[in-house]
Amino acid sequence: MTVFSPDLNQGATRRKDKPSLNLSWALPFLKFVVSIVLVVVLGVAAKHLVARISMPINSVHSDQVFVYQDQEQFYQELNSFIGQNILLMDLSVIKTKLESLPWINSASVSYEWPGKLLVLAVEKRPVAIWNEATLVSQTGDLFEPGKLSFQLPLLSGPENKHKDVLENFNIFNTALMASGYGLNSLELTASGAWSMQLENGIQIYLGRDELKSRFNRAMAILNSANSSSPAFISYLDARYSNGVAVGLNKIEEEDLS
Repeated sequence: MTVFSPDLNQGATRRKDKPSLNLSWALPFLKFVVSIVLVVVLGVAAKHLVARISMPINSVHSDQVFVYQDQEQFYQELNSFIGQNILLMDLSVIKTKLESLPWINSASVSYEWPGKLLVLAVEKRPVAIWNEATLVSQTGDLFEPGKLSFQLPLLSGPENKHKDVLENFNIFNTALMASGYGLNSLELTASGAWSMQLENGIQIYLGRDELKSRFNRAMAILNSANSSSPAFISYLDARYSNGVAVGLNKIEEEDLS
């Protein structure tokens, strides 16, 4: 016996499945956005919280005794920070402000709870005058504190060559002082030639090349001179391959008597 089983799908239109929407690619982006929003919200909340927590600077402490920097000006700058909330301040701002003073070379700033600001400053020490216009500090930096009224060695040379001139000044002056002389000025010309004047007025010309050997030859002349003869020397010209030309001052009759 044959059983008839009708096809229920026959003659009916097959329904198409709707494509599913895949949003997995958007999840990292959404997490990133949520993270940014949380950071902003927490930052704003923290700022308002810090603003409500008051940790004012009540005093400043510094045992500085300055030689050149105006004491009153220095502490006036420090006292301007009293009363401000340390939680809302950047100590580097105080450091920068102090180092902007004409005679302050460097400053370190720290906070001691409760409410004390600790400051240590290093003063600039002038060691020479550069091109008759600015001072040279112990670190080789140029600065202009105001009116120049210092009895200091004179350095001169092309722009941006002050550190090279100061370095050679220290080398030459150390050697001269060991022999009882002092260096009054040192000059570097635009062509690269070096010359110097001693404190006793003697001029020494070294030129551009072989500075060490030429300087040593000039020093040999100075060291071989007796205690009275340097007064008669006007200049030493060491710009020769081997030798030094010696220029003499005019000798008056009373000098010979």
